Amino acid sequence: MSAGALRAGQLRAEGRSLGEIAHALNCERVPTPSGGGTWTRSSVQHALIRLRGDEAGRSGEPRARPRGTEDPAAPAVIVKIPLMAS
Repeated sequence: MSAGALRAGQLRAEGRSLGEIAHALNCERVPTPSGGGTWTRSSVQHALIRLRGDEAGRSGEPRARPRGTEDPAAPAVIVKIPLMAS
C-alpha cells in the first residue's frame, strides 16, 4: 500500500474531510499514486477505498462484488406467472 494511502487513512481516522486530507498531503509533499500531480478530494477518496479494500482482503472479509454480478451461492428465485385466458 502506498505511503499516501496510509497517511490519508490516518488523517481520515482523525476526522479530517477529503479536502483537508488532500491539502495536508500536498503540503507534506506526499507523492500521489501516479507519482505526479497533486492530491485532490477524488484521489484521496480512491486511495481510501483501495486502503479499505486491502484491509478487508487481509482480514479475511469478503470483498464486495461489482454491481450487477450474481452471487453463485444465492438460491435461484422462481416466479410462476399464471397464463392469461384469451
